[in-house]
Amino acid sequence: MKHNRLIAGMLALAVMGSAAAYGGGHTMSSIVSYASENVEYDNVKYLITDSGEAVARGYTGSPERIIIDSYILDSQNRKIPVKYIGEGAFANCETATSVEIPSTVEKIGQNAFKRCTGLTSVVIPSNVESIGNYAFAYCFEISHITFSTGLKTIGFEAFFCDLSLLDVKLPSTVSEIGNGAFGACDSLRALTIQNKACTIFNSGEVVYNDKVDSGCRYKGWLFGEPRSTTESYAKAYGYTFLPIGAATGDVNFDYSCDSSDAALVLKYYSQVQAKQTTSFTANAKAMADYNADGAIDSSDAALILRTYANNQSK
Repeated sequence: MKHNRLIAGMLALAVMGSAAAYGGGHTMSSIVSYASENVEYDNVKYLITDSGEAVARGYTGSPERIIIDSYILDSQNRKIPVKYIGEGAFANCETATSVEIPSTVEKIGQNAFKRCTGLTSVVIPSNVESIGNYAFAYCFEISHITFSTGLKTIGFEAFFCDLSLLDVKLPSTVSEIGNGAFGACDSLRALTIQNKACTIFNSGEVVYNDKVDSGCRYKGWLFGEPRSTTESYAKAYGYTFLPIGAATGDVNFDYSCDSSDAALVLKYYSQVQAKQTTSFTANAKAMADYNADGAIDSSDAALILRTYANNQSK
């Protein structure tokens, strides 16, 4: 009898200890367990992990639109949040022209969308904290990317060779940019880094759109806060730094692009043609070369006036 009571007491203690381990008030019947399983919805493959989270890990067929679900159902009909886009999940999906990334996603793995050559734009939602190495590399047709507040790290060559990318504005939450992140982006004219203390990899190849004998060169503008790591980076590699708020074409730096800027461009052009001394600073020259063709002439003035007219009509 003593032996039976001892066993019963030990079992009771074991049950109490198990309940306590999962927080006061919880019983063993409330502990939820998950089994790893594979699920497929609308041409997208998912892996449900034993922690109750889902990973988008691949695709089937030749989808034109990649739609990643916020939640999927497991075999017991429970809602599982999709928190990760796995390594190489949609790589080489050349037929896709658009992708919808849900707000539940926290991490985009390396090579996730590498060589998705048909994508034209991407929205990175606010819960995404990291973008892995090569995640969107060689996406030749992407011209616009929306980065939301919340993003922290951008990996090595994450957007490498995105030839159509024009303008990038990174939120203040971005604290680290890897080498080659915006390398070989031939059309890139402006990169804005809002975090004053952002860690930028110590290499001139973090951002560039031109290859020269001496290495890489970036012909666009780096926008940042005065006395920031962005300004230091620009000085270290001979790139053009401009304070955030300065508008392309804003030759006189009055935070507007208008007819007065066009007039200054024409004056500069006429002075150069007459071989007269000019007073343009390096930054003013960068702003005046509106079409980024390496020359400051009447075509830049015309583009500035067109921008001014378009802004007036809005």
